[in-house]
Amino acid sequence: MTLKARIVQLHPLYLFFSLSLVFFVFYLIQIPFCTRYSDVLVHSCRSLSDLPILHYAYLDERSHFLYGTKALPNYHLGHTVLLWFIYHIVPKSLAVTIWPSGFLASICGSLVVGFTFLIWLHLGLQKYASFIISIVVGLIPSIWSMNLVGAVYSLQLLSILLFLYFFLRNHIFLSSLAFLFANLVSPLSALSFPVLFIKSHDKDTFIKAFYIGFIALLAYFLVYYLIDSNILRTFELASKAYTKRSMSWHFLRFGIVLILNINFLLIFLVTGSGLAWQQHRNLVYGLLPAFMFQLILPFYKSGFLSITNPYLLLLFWILSFPIGLAIANYNKLRYTVVFAFTGLFVLTQLVCIIPNKHIGVALDEAGKQLHSRVPEELKIVGHWGSSIGVVLGKYGPDFNKLTSKYIEFEFPSENDLLTTGEDSLIVVISKTPQWKKELSKLPISMFEIKDRNFDEQSFSGSIQLIFENDVVCIYKWDKKLIQSIGLREYSQFNIVD
Repeated sequence: MTLKARIVQLHPLYLFFSLSLVFFVFYLIQIPFCTRYSDVLVHSCRSLSDLPILHYAYLDERSHFLYGTKALPNYHLGHTVLLWFIYHIVPKSLAVTIWPSGFLASICGSLVVGFTFLIWLHLGLQKYASFIISIVVGLIPSIWSMNLVGAVYSLQLLSILLFLYFFLRNHIFLSSLAFLFANLVSPLSALSFPVLFIKSHDKDTFIKAFYIGFIALLAYFLVYYLIDSNILRTFELASKAYTKRSMSWHFLRFGIVLILNINFLLIFLVTGSGLAWQQHRNLVYGLLPAFMFQLILPFYKSGFLSITNPYLLLLFWILSFPIGLAIANYNKLRYTVVFAFTGLFVLTQLVCIIPNKHIGVALDEAGKQLHSRVPEELKIVGHWGSSIGVVLGKYGPDFNKLTSKYIEFEFPSENDLLTTGEDSLIVVISKTPQWKKELSKLPISMFEIKDRNFDEQSFSGSIQLIFENDVVCIYKWDKKLIQSIGLREYSQFNIVD
């Protein structure tokens, strides 16, 4: 009996639980204890506090030196509360790592796979096609990697799928709660609202969708009113997140991220798109609004190329539909399928998972070196992405120390360091990966890395390298050394007493 025939005979709930369990174990054994994702480190660190930190998202005004004195609202409220419960349940030996965060993400990721199967089955696809689509979803590199590290995005995607699933089952109240929670996890979930129209565009669907949106929006602002947090400041953050790059840069970046995630499955995406149009045209029409709304997100942030772009998880979930459809319809391509999934597995490990673990360990190692080599009272200055791991490696997972011992400056000048008012500081500078350096040498303006500019020679002898590995360089800066070089050199920094 073929695999397809066996799957067709099995009960849908049996397949749901089997898919969820297999992928949970698959993710569970890959959860790292160190990570390069600074947000995850902060989420984990603050979860050890006595109460969930509801009022602000990352650090308070003492640490946001670069952005002013106002603390950001906690726009990941749902994730914060869940993590707090998990961190207070697990043993202390695990609570000082990101493993509990990854555990939550792995549970969510495995349920994403399971509910993907139920959703497509409910939408009229055959059992085998729904089964294959759910497997593809679980192995897309961006989704896979986010299901390990403990960021908010796995929980967000699961909440969105529950929002859709309950709506398809005509459970309007549960759908409203799921959409509310998705937005409490991340307000960007609001862009997923058009996914409700995947099945139909009739009047009844629009009326139900209106009630869900209205109830969720009202409850969302009520929650933030009750905790006295100015959620409208989130829009200020969103405006800062957009960097002024050309449209060609945005489209090229999106295209490369798309190819890096689909890569070996690209042939199935092309073939499956034709099949979806021929066999499930109504579903394609229903998915187009949701797909178009998700295309806003590649323009939301303009960091360098990243295969693990977390803002595109729902978009990759949508693209898994034609890919899985093609695989399910072409049994003769089973060897091609094996090759594609093997290539996908190897590439994901080499590009996403192994580098994340390596960078996380390197940052933690750097922090532990500082713990024994520099005084306790010295604060650490550096870019958010490369410094939080070092700070926590030195001071441990103490959120109060993190907020009091870290000042955010990306690539500080001597003048920046002087404005902190500190006599001595530890400066963390991330190293640019070699592939980015080589890419930036191309005669194309959009590939230039203009912000990677830290010249230790410009510090006039006031800074010295104290530690280096292949991820970061760490310097010690001393204000007294500036004073020793003479008034003429000192005056160039334009410091007024």
